[in-house]
This record gives sequence, structure tokens and C-alpha cells, in this order.
Amino acid sequence: EDPFCKTRNPNDEIWTLDHFYKKLLKLESLMNTKTAKIEAKKRTKVLKNFLSEFKRELR
Repeated sequence: EDPFCKTRNPNDEIWTLDHFYKKLLKLESLMNTKTAKIEAKKRTKVLKNFLSEFKRELR
């Protein structure tokens, strides 16, 4: 399977992890104010770190 959506479209109605790819990781680009962009960048980094650690644990 492809839990990290490398070769398939994310479907967060079936897989919880897909919500990261379908929405959460895109939020940074949707922010409008400077403050929101700064905060979103920090939170996106946290999400990416989580996914990286999760991927490592699956191996």
C-alpha cells in the first residue's frame, strides 16, 4: 500500500493519514496575513516531522 500518498490521490474518508495530504499540509499556502503565514509554517514543519517519524517507525 501507499500510506504516504506517493502514487495515489489522498482519500481522507478512508484513511486518517490522508487528511495530512488532502488538507493539513496545504493550509500554509492558504494563509493571508503575515502572522498566519508564520504560524502555519511552524505548524507545517511539526506535521512534516510527525510524518517523517511515523514513516521511520513503519519500517
